[in-house]
Amino acid sequence: MGVINPENNLKFKSSDALFARIKKRLNSFDAQGLIDEGDFHKHVMYILEQLGQAVFVEGEAVLHVKDFKARLPHNFKYLHAAYRCTFRSNGPKTINEQKPYFYYHDTEITRDCPKSCTFQCHQEFGRTKIVIRTFVNGEDSFDGGTCNKFQILKLSPNVKERCTEHCVNLLHAGKDEITLKDNHVLTMFPCDTIYMQYFGIPIDEETGLPMIPENEYIEKAIEYYIYTQLFEEFYWNTTVPGIANMLQDARVQYDFHIGMARYWAKLPTFAKMVNAIRRQRSNRKFYYFAFDKTNA
Repeated sequence: MGVINPENNLKFKSSDALFARIKKRLNSFDAQGLIDEGDFHKHVMYILEQLGQAVFVEGEAVLHVKDFKARLPHNFKYLHAAYRCTFRSNGPKTINEQKPYFYYHDTEITRDCPKSCTFQCHQEFGRTKIVIRTFVNGEDSFDGGTCNKFQILKLSPNVKERCTEHCVNLLHAGKDEITLKDNHVLTMFPCDTIYMQYFGIPIDEETGLPMIPENEYIEKAIEYYIYTQLFEEFYWNTTVPGIANMLQDARVQYDFHIGMARYWAKLPTFAKMVNAIRRQRSNRKFYYFAFDKTNA
């Protein structure tokens, strides 16, 4: 099943169909064994990183801090928010039914590494779960998998990695500060749990490989970028005679489609435009209250 970016409702799909189309168009090269499909996913990653946050998915993860650091998710790119979580001990779940109109619901966030994880994934990513419970007019006793205490964490460059496992950090930094370095998050507390919201590369849960957006310009930019990389290799190694013309055409096509893809990526989403209008109206009411016609 595909992934959807909640911000702009951009859908993602597997890259298998795109790779099959490339190999079909270059079937004469493929028949001679000149097509190396192993680097295709690296090319997909390059284009997605060029376009930035517009083609990233919104993800969330639970990180377990040990010795003042924890490993970031395998598809992490940009941090949105991070919270320090403290879990309450096990206990039976109860609700005070004497109070009227009680209501509660659980929101479970589960993250686990795909079974066939082949792309920038680490085996220590076990299955983890965090439960966010909302209740009204009731008394709830949390179980062992529920985080009941949140502390927002601030991103800063002040937290340094310790020289040894139990080394004392002599640099000044607050308890609520974190630093991202070398695929890890560095903290000022030795052990606990971090609930993180982030933007990351869309990864197929079944294969562990990056997915491509369902956007014509982005898909074409990825396709022609792969052509340019293949044809450049043929040209430099004089593997295929007359490949210079094909390389030139592929570069022209790539420049056009990557330009259109970057233009699309810079367009504001509908949610951002609505928020911008709300801010403008709010500012106008504050500064020009007498001229605001929306009060009529």
